[in-house]
Amino acid sequence: MEYGEHLYHRLGYDVGKHEYIRQKLRELGRLLVCSRKTTPLKTIQDHVKPINFLHVVQAVKHVAGFDSETNTYKCPSLALKIGHSLKKISMLVESRANVQSNYSAAKDARTFRRVYETRWNELISAASLRTLQESKWNAPQLLPFTKDVQTLHSYLDVQQQEVHSKLSADKSPQTWSQLAKVTLTQVILFNRRRAGEVSKMPLSAYLSQNPSDPQEDVNIALSELEKKLCKYFRRIEIRGKRGRKVPVLLTPAMQQALDLLVGTRQECGVPKENIYLFARPSAFTCYRGSDCLRYFAKACGAKNPESLTSTKLRKQTGTLSQVLNLTNTELDLLADFLGHDIRVHRQFYRLPEGTLQLAKISKLLMALEQGRLAEFQGKTLDDISIDPEEGQVTSTQMENQTTMRDGSNTDEASQQGPMTPPPAAQPQTQRRQKGRQPFKKKLWEKMEIQAVEKHMMTFINTCRVPRKSDCDKCLEMEGEALKQRNWLAIKFYIKNRITALKSKIKLDLASLQSVRQFVQSFKERDLPLNILVNNAGVMLLPEGRTEDGFEQHFGGVNYLGHFLLTWLLLDTLKDSGKCGYFSRVSYSAHAAYCHSKLAQLWFSSHLHQELQCGGFPLSSCAVDPGMVDTALYRHLWTPLCLAQSTIARLLFRTPAEGATTVLFAALSPALEGGKCGGGYWANGHREMTTPPSFDPQLQLSLWETSVQLLGLQ
Repeated sequence: MEYGEHLYHRLGYDVGKHEYIRQKLRELGRLLVCSRKTTPLKTIQDHVKPINFLHVVQAVKHVAGFDSETNTYKCPSLALKIGHSLKKISMLVESRANVQSNYSAAKDARTFRRVYETRWNELISAASLRTLQESKWNAPQLLPFTKDVQTLHSYLDVQQQEVHSKLSADKSPQTWSQLAKVTLTQVILFNRRRAGEVSKMPLSAYLSQNPSDPQEDVNIALSELEKKLCKYFRRIEIRGKRGRKVPVLLTPAMQQALDLLVGTRQECGVPKENIYLFARPSAFTCYRGSDCLRYFAKACGAKNPESLTSTKLRKQTGTLSQVLNLTNTELDLLADFLGHDIRVHRQFYRLPEGTLQLAKISKLLMALEQGRLAEFQGKTLDDISIDPEEGQVTSTQMENQTTMRDGSNTDEASQQGPMTPPPAAQPQTQRRQKGRQPFKKKLWEKMEIQAVEKHMMTFINTCRVPRKSDCDKCLEMEGEALKQRNWLAIKFYIKNRITALKSKIKLDLASLQSVRQFVQSFKERDLPLNILVNNAGVMLLPEGRTEDGFEQHFGGVNYLGHFLLTWLLLDTLKDSGKCGYFSRVSYSAHAAYCHSKLAQLWFSSHLHQELQCGGFPLSSCAVDPGMVDTALYRHLWTPLCLAQSTIARLLFRTPAEGATTVLFAALSPALEGGKCGGGYWANGHREMTTPPSFDPQLQLSLWETSVQLLGLQ
């Protein structure tokens, strides 16, 4: 009972939540009955004692219909709901025990939650969630047909006019109820709003003054049509799911019907105490929107009335709106209107949200109502032009338009080829289209590709997207070959080539095969290589081997991978003139990591000597960036990792600071040509290390061993 009181104190203000509270108590009642039959547990408080945890698991599985052979539940959601309730009850028991100074009971409740958090997912939740997910597999997901939605809209319009006339002449409870049901269904259908949200719309929300006209300053950002829409619709705000504010747009016809309902409430027997706009006469409750929608869906003669539910209508809106070329802001605006949960920073737009919903979302709603969404394929909300005072399309007109569109699309598709998408269907009455127009894709011919590559290959090889002026020059030079293209087509062609090229070049230093493939791909591009910075590194990896059989630090990322990469790229470095090779070095107490870094230092020093003896204008430097706060320490033992993260914020360098010495060694003019290069660099200066680190015999021995291990000559 204490749990029921807790729910009532939190949700009791909303009459609609009373059934939810009763449902929660019934769930616990079913658990208690089952526990008394199958376990020693007798009270709900026994269920939140840690010693009884396995008995609780047994009872929950039994009441939810667990099948041990298939590891599935007959009622998986019940098991999940009971788990949440038990966790909440343990918190209430602990709170009460602390107030009563019964610290033993408080400790038991706290311990139960720890056990729950550790084992409940393993024993209950995992199988329950899997059962729920698998039950949705291969299930048909039927969306409402556009023609059915139009049929329902037309039927409701006719019913509203008839019942409105009857109520104006004869104010009876029966007629009032009919108009309330029709209008409720219209509001749900037009706004694609959750049925429960509109059903519980309070009378005060409708009577409150919420002016729809935007401010004069805001009008500057709107088109003439959008200004007209702001005056055409009325917008009110109601409470939605999880207490969120959600908007509802009302057409003039809906407003007239609601005004008549509000004005005749008392005459038709609606009590003053009934707070709902769509109230039941002689009762304190409201009409259920889902029941009304289901009734009119069957009565209108729709082919698939079972698909005309508020949930499926909302899904239809989200799915069919994909044919529009909506921007990210417009998609967020649509999600916000439908009452979806989106990030807070996306709530701020250039215009007030009320104006946006009236001016922009109303276009989408009217396109859905009239079944004309296909006409606006590839358009943004700014490009859509629908006059709210245009006549409603009849069923016969819609069938004729559909036939015409289908026939035209078939003829055009046969001429355009497989790569050209079908054009958007055009309405019978041609209008002036504003904004971006959909374009037809056209395959690039060999002659066009050769013309672009002749002048723009440098951009492709260097992965740089050209500017408009560069594309215009190409068009001038190859006017005949590129007469069917504009500068944007050339720009996006090169951008796509660059994207494809980047996807081919991948490098995993722990794989010698990946290193060789990377070098081959790089050399195929015929690019110069002036600077090579071997900066990758790992530390404190668990003991293991690479795919080539080497220890992960020495034979993987830290040394052999860099050795092979540098060896294979030496020819390119030599051919590029002034070049440099730099190897990042830092020290650790861990043996494997330390050995791999010492190997890098030996390799860097010996490479520099080889380059100088060969007379190449190249230098090889070993660089120590210092202790830098990066993910290098992610494999530390957990307690040390926590301590390291704290110390790093105080003492370590940032990645930008750590890169300073590396950039100095790579870009400083003082190190060009190899005469001043080489050595070990830290904090922007050349520093001395221990004598063994520059032992020529050890350096040569490591060099020869590395060449032998990698099979190089």
